[in-house]
Order: sequence, then C-alpha cells, then structure tokens
Amino acid sequence: MPTGPATATGSKRRHLGLLRYFTWTSFLIIAFVFGLSGAMVVYVVHSAYVEIEEDEADSLTEAIVVRMEPIGLEQKKWPGNAEAQRIRRELDAKMANFNIREFTLLALDGTVLTRLGPDTDHVDIKWRRGFQAARNGTVATHWQAEDWWHFIFPSTARRNTLETYVPVRHSGEVVAVAEVRRDLAKTLTRTPALLPRFMGLSAIAGLLVFLSLRIVIRRADRTLREQRAEIERINAQLEERNKFLEEYDQRKDEFLSICSHDLRSPLTGVLAGCQLLLKERKGTLNPVQREIVEQSAKNAAAVVRLTEGLLDMARIEAGQEGLSLERFDPAEVVKESLHAHEEQAHSRGVRFELHAPAGAVTLQADRLKVLRVCNNLISNATKHSQHGAVCVRVEPKGSEVLIVVSDCGMGITPEAMALLFDRFSSLARHKRSRSEGTGLGLCITRALVELHGGRIDVTSEEGKGATFTVTLPLVCEAPKKAEPQEQCESGRQ
Repeated sequence: MPTGPATATGSKRRHLGLLRYFTWTSFLIIAFVFGLSGAMVVYVVHSAYVEIEEDEADSLTEAIVVRMEPIGLEQKKWPGNAEAQRIRRELDAKMANFNIREFTLLALDGTVLTRLGPDTDHVDIKWRRGFQAARNGTVATHWQAEDWWHFIFPSTARRNTLETYVPVRHSGEVVAVAEVRRDLAKTLTRTPALLPRFMGLSAIAGLLVFLSLRIVIRRADRTLREQRAEIERINAQLEERNKFLEEYDQRKDEFLSICSHDLRSPLTGVLAGCQLLLKERKGTLNPVQREIVEQSAKNAAAVVRLTEGLLDMARIEAGQEGLSLERFDPAEVVKESLHAHEEQAHSRGVRFELHAPAGAVTLQADRLKVLRVCNNLISNATKHSQHGAVCVRVEPKGSEVLIVVSDCGMGITPEAMALLFDRFSSLARHKRSRSEGTGLGLCITRALVELHGGRIDVTSEEGKGATFTVTLPLVCEAPKKAEPQEQCESGRQ
C-alpha cells in the first residue's frame, strides 16, 4: 500500500470533500424543509384568515341589510328625510369601523342595487365565480395566491383588498348578493404578525441544528482520518513483515533443498557400505557388529527418506513438479504396490484384501505418481494395523475413480485429525522412533493427488482404524504445475 505525502494529501482532500458535501447537502435539506414548512404554515394561516373573514363578512352583511331595510334595499329609492340620513351615517360609521372600503348589493342578475363606500368607481362584477357561489348560497372570499407576500409582510399590503361575496336571504331563499371589499392591510395589522416571527425562529433553529451536526461530523471526520492513518501505518508495517517472511521462507526452502541434496549423496554411500558389510563380502560379522551395522543402515535409510521428502516438497512448493500422462488401469498399480509391501505386511501379521472392478478401468494420469500415492497409503496402513487386514478398494464413479485404503489400527482422534496433513506435525514428533516416518508422507501424497486435480479424504473412529479415500478424475488435463502447499502431514507416516 503506497504511503507518503501524496497519499496523505489525497486522503485529506477526500475527507475535506466529504465535509463540504455534508455542508451543502445539509444546507439544501434545511432550506427545503424550511421553505416547505413555511409554505404549509402560510397556507394554514391563510385558510384560517379566509374562514374568519367569511364569517365576519356574513355577519356584517346581515347587520348592514337589517339597517337598510327601513329605507329599502335599492339606493335610488332611498328617501331624503332625516331618518334616511341618520341610517346612512350609521352605515358609513360601521363601514369605517370594520375597514369596509366598498359594500355593493347586487341583484341575482348582477344589477347593482346599492353601492356604499369610497371605492365606487367600478360598475362590473370583479370576481364572477364568487358571485355565482353566493347565488348558490355559499360565502366566497377572494384572496389570490400572489397576494400571499402581502400576507407574510403586512406592511406591504397598502392597496390590497379582501373581496367577499355573501348571499342575502329572505324567508330562507337567496334574494340578492352582497359584495364586501375590506382593507387587507388594516385587517392583517389588527392582529400580531406571527408568521414573520415564526419564520425567523425556524431559521435560527435550523441554523443551530446545522451547526451542531456540523460539529459532530467534523469530530467524527477527524477521528476517521486518525484511524485511517493508523490503519495505513499498520498495513505498511504488515507489508514489510510479509516481504521479510516471504524472503525468509524462500531462503529456508533453498537451504532445505541444498542440505537435502548435499546430504543424500554421502548418506547413499553410507547405506551402500552398510549393506555390503551385512552381506559379509568383506568378512564375517559377530552378532554385536551385525547389530551395529543393521542399526546404522536403518538410520541412514531413514535420513535418506527424509532428504528425498524434503526435495520433493521443495519441488512441489516451487511449482516445478509436472505430470507425465499415460493411460493405465489403476487396479494394476494398486496390485503392484501391494506386492511391494507383502514382506512388511507378513512381518506384522497383516494380510491384504483387494476389491477391484471386474472390467478394466482406464485412467489417464502420471503412473509413477499414482503408484507413489498408493505406496504411501498402503505403507501407512500396514504400519498402523495390528494382526488384521488392510482393505484396498478400486471403485469407478462416473467421471472419477476412487482408491480407498482402510486399516484396522487404533484410529485417529479428532484432535489429531486436524493435524493430519501438517508437515512435521506433533503427530510425527510424538512417535516412538523417527525411523518410522519423516512426517512428510501424507503431505506429499495430498500434493500429488491435487496435482492431478483430485482430492484426498479421511474418516476415522478412535479404536476402529482409519479410511483414506483418493478421488482422481479419469482424464486429467494437460500437465500442470503444483500449487504451493501450506499444509503437510502428521505422524501417521
């Protein structure tokens, strides 16, 4: 993972970008919520004012019509006596008291019966829909949406009016329509202008919430930057240590390969000398000398097997092991392996049982490597069996063939099963004698099986033996290199 000033700068820019995005996103969200809530409040309060205005206009209309009844509803028929003048003065006072700029009484056909107030310059019906609603018996108030700005800021509503149409009833029937035009500014300023205060308080509250969240995000962002820097530092250390371990592992493999190669040649000479002495071609050995030579030959053979195993593991882990494919019957390879271990089985009182299919099975694989797999498994089964039978079964199964080796030994415990394919595992270290195995046999066996694209499985019950099952494809692909192995064998070797 790259580190240094460039990475730190890039990380800082990313985090600053996140903080900036949070700022703008929060601002937009708060502005949207603030605007939406303001619009909703304006609508609700506007509707409430309209409803109040309709009720008040209805009451005012009823009061004015009641006062007009003594002199008539048609203005042109009003008398000129003192009583009529007094009623007219009372009507003017009531209109001034309730901010009525114009009161017009209309016949159902739209004809003007009476018009009172200073604004009497228009002769037509301004809001036709409201007039029709009043004719049908419904009070209707005209307060256009574009006038909301004056509703929010009453000081700007100087020449705007509320236009309300009220049905005039007689004996339960609508006989006329009253148009009441009231001063908008005076109507609004009679009550406190709460909406601007609400909007201001909402803006302050939104700003406080935004600043609080920004402080929290900034602290969290600082913590994340510190944690990211710490993670990058730890990753850099881990990379350095991984490189060191890889180099160390490579040197270890090279060391084992060199040591194994250099040890095998002199040990082969020692083993050949011991075998020559045991044949007594250079003189007769007394019993003590024979025992010493036999033990030396046995130890030399064990070390030779160990060095060969180390060389094999080094080649497999380096990916240098390939396949030499040929067609053969796996049952014949198993028979060859059983024949090679007959003497070992006879010395331990163990007998072999082979179960093979009646017809020949053709397997395309590396014959020598399959033979080596069989040798390792049969040798292990023979060493761990006590006066019983080692059963070997060859079983074709679809596009695969199974080679199953079962012994009658003491079995494997669940704890030991986990270490079964570990190289140089504790199972190998706990053996009575290192000459019994190198601790690499099953590891190499599994590597050779996987090299063919197969697998090896084991089942066991303590005290009842163990069964190893090798599954190989009938047709292996072109020779491929072995993958590095991380696990190896236990002391079943």
